[in-house]
Amino acid sequence: DVTIPELPVPLGALASGEYSWSLAPAASCICLGDGQAGLRLVRPHCTMTAVDLGPRRAPAFALHGNFPNPFNPTTSISFTLPAAGATSLRVYDVAGRLVRELEIGRFRPAGDHTITWNGRDDAGHPVGSGVYLARLEVGELRVARSMVLLK
Repeated sequence: DVTIPELPVPLGALASGEYSWSLAPAASCICLGDGQAGLRLVRPHCTMTAVDLGPRRAPAFALHGNFPNPFNPTTSISFTLPAAGATSLRVYDVAGRLVRELEIGRFRPAGDHTITWNGRDDAGHPVGSGVYLARLEVGELRVARSMVLLK
């Protein structure tokens, strides 16, 4: 029972033998993708009811940690935009000097995005080991995260 999504109550169990890959309601049954038995239709021990969770919230503006971190020489920098906008992503050294402009004013839709940095400066030269800052700007929103390059 998921009337209260934060506090689900188990109403029954099914020993599938292994693990289930997917689960989906289908009419009066549950369609179960099982690692051993394949596709199965299971009749639940209860009445299935949809729950309206209300309007979805827009994702928050965020610059997520790069991966991997530490890295050598390439890393992926992920971020989330709550609304579409022109994005700029720059890399700075700890002295505040601009190392690389990865993106300047590119229009991106709302949602999750990833940009790869290859550990090189704007001239194409490999940068040295150290701490670098990725700085994301979208309109008036700005955020920075540290990254570690280890050679």
